[in-house]
Amino acid sequence: MNTKFNLLIFFLVLSLSFLVENKQNSKGHTPKPVDTPPEERGLLRKKLSNGKFINNAYKYHSDTSKKNPQIETFVSIDTNSPNSLEYIKLFHQKINYLSPNWYSLDVTYNGIQVQETNYDESWLQEFRELNTDIILLPLFQLKQTQFFKTKSTVKSCIDQILKECLSKNYKGMVLEGLSYWDFLLVPEKVDFIIQLCDELHKNGLILVLPAHTHGGLTEKQLKLFAKVVEKVDKIHLKTNEFEPMLAHMGLSPAFWIKDSLNYFINNDVPPKKIFMGVHFKAKILHENWSKNKLISSQKAVRLLKRKKGQLHWEAYPEEHYFDFAKQNKKITKVRLSTLTSLKARIEIAKNMNVGISLIDIEQALPTYFDLI
Repeated sequence: MNTKFNLLIFFLVLSLSFLVENKQNSKGHTPKPVDTPPEERGLLRKKLSNGKFINNAYKYHSDTSKKNPQIETFVSIDTNSPNSLEYIKLFHQKINYLSPNWYSLDVTYNGIQVQETNYDESWLQEFRELNTDIILLPLFQLKQTQFFKTKSTVKSCIDQILKECLSKNYKGMVLEGLSYWDFLLVPEKVDFIIQLCDELHKNGLILVLPAHTHGGLTEKQLKLFAKVVEKVDKIHLKTNEFEPMLAHMGLSPAFWIKDSLNYFINNDVPPKKIFMGVHFKAKILHENWSKNKLISSQKAVRLLKRKKGQLHWEAYPEEHYFDFAKQNKKITKVRLSTLTSLKARIEIAKNMNVGISLIDIEQALPTYFDLI
C-alpha cells in the first residue's frame, strides 16, 4: 500500500513540475513589443554577445507597419503550429503572399483527388477576420506523378484544383512536388504546368512554382524551363535549402544565394518573378555531415543559454555560429540566423531586385520580423 501511495505522490509531483516548466517556457516565449528599433539595441553587429541575442530573441519593434516597399515577401506556414496565427496577426502588414500547407493531390481508385491534409477552416476564418491585403495561396502537394500519362487525369486534376480555389476564394496556389530536375526532364510535366497556368489565369488566379537551385542545364532543358518561366507568375527559389554535405560552409551561405540567383537571372528569369528563399531555422553540425540536423531557432536559443561569451561571425557565408558540446562528446557547431545575417540576405534581394520567401515562420524568432 505504501509503495503504491509513494508512486502516486511521485507521479503527481512529476506532473506538476512538468506543468510549471511548460508554463514558464510559454511565458518566456511570448513575443514582447519594444519601442527601440534593433539597431539601437545593438543587434546588427558581427560581434554579438550571447546574452544580447538571447535577451532580444522574443522582442520586436512595436511599429509593425514598417515594411520595405522594394521587396515582396512570400511566407509559408504550418497552421498546425500554435503560434502560427499569432505571428500572422502581429506581422501581417509585412507580408504580401501567404502559403499554408493545406492540400495534397493523390491518385486514388476514383482518379485524382484533392485531399485536405492540413486544411483548417477555423484558422482560415480567423485569418480573414484580419481583413488584410495578404494574397492567400495554399500549397498543393503533388504526391504521385503517374497521372500525367492521360489527358483525362490531367484535366481532372486541374478541374479539382480550380474548384477548390474558387469555392474558398483563394487568389491562386503553390504547386509542390515537381522537383526542378523532374519536370525539366519530362515534357509532359511541363505541358501540365502550362495548362494549369492557363486555366488559373482565365479565372484571375496565380501560380507559384518552387524551383531548386541546381545549375548545369542542357540547352534542351533550358528551352523547357523558359516555357515554364513564361507562364508561371512567381518562382520560389529554394536558396533556404543548402546541400547537407556542404553544411560546414554555411546554413544558407550568402555566396551560394548570389550564385543561384545569378544562374536563374542569366537564363532569362525576370528578377521580379523570383522569391529568394531565406532561412529562419538553425542547424547542428557534426563532423559526420550525415548527422547534421535542422532545428528551430527557438531550440537554438535554448542551447545558446548554456554558453557564455560571443557568437562567432564567419565572413564567407555571412552567418553566425557558436560551438556546442554535450558531455563526453565532440564539439559541434550550431549555425543560426541572426539579424546581422538576415540583413545581409535582404541586401542581396534589394540589389538583385528579387523578393524573399520565408519558410516555416512559426519556427522563427519575433526579432527577425524587425527587418522584414
